[in-house]
Amino acid sequence: TILFLYLLGLLVSNVLGKKLYKVFEGILNRIPIVSNIYKSIKQITSTLSMPQSKAFQKVVLIQYPRKGLWTICMVTGETKSKEGIFYNVFVPTTPNPTSGYLLFVKSSDTRPIDLTVEEGLKIIISGGMIGPESINTK
Repeated sequence: TILFLYLLGLLVSNVLGKKLYKVFEGILNRIPIVSNIYKSIKQITSTLSMPQSKAFQKVVLIQYPRKGLWTICMVTGETKSKEGIFYNVFVPTTPNPTSGYLLFVKSSDTRPIDLTVEEGLKIIISGGMIGPESINTK
């Protein structure tokens, strides 16, 4: 497997490999459901793999869309106000986390959880099927 992946990497990294990759990508883009999933995953991985990227800083829970229902969301920044510190939170939708809602939530109304951004995205993309057995709130 490792040898296959190494050879595949060599193939893709040269000119011929790049052309084959574009052809393969074109085929994937023509398949209705697969193209949406592929584009979403490609966009997420390119955003998260950027060297200086801080797209998502941490994972928190908020009560959304109403009290008593908890939603996993990603903190993308902070905004200061006379009323205190607000988190800029992105509430991704399942199974396409590139779409979602931007909310400004008081930091005191959030509940930090012990998950990495990658673990949070896995839970969201899988619709909750993949994830830890327990989640610790801080």
